Amino acid sequence: MQMKSSFATMHSEDKTIEIAQKHGCKIVYHERTGIVEPARNWAMEQASGDWILILDADEIVTPELWSYLRGYANNPKPNHFSCNIPRETAMDGKILHSWHQAGCKRFGKKVFVHIPTPFIRCR
Repeated sequence: MQMKSSFATMHSEDKTIEIAQKHGCKIVYHERTGIVEPARNWAMEQASGDWILILDADEIVTPELWSYLRGYANNPKPNHFSCNIPRETAMDGKILHSWHQAGCKRFGKKVFVHIPTPFIRCR
């Protein structure tokens, strides 16, 4: 599987754009909206790869997770188009078990991944 890296930003003012450029990422810009979901959906439309991994600015991917995701994309289970990724939250180097999220759909086939906006979820 060929890996392509894209980076979407709502005009970051820190060093994230500089870091993305250093790593050869394709950078796409979205206007600031006050909420992230429209920008994420737009950014996913801009992606050229078959699989998409969504990360927030404060999230990291361990080498073990990256290896797992590459293997999953190269040999997905039949009729599986995404996988749940457990997330851990750390503060001051300690895992906050009360904030553990068992499964966030943050990795999937481009045609499957869509993030609903709060306006769609709330009636």
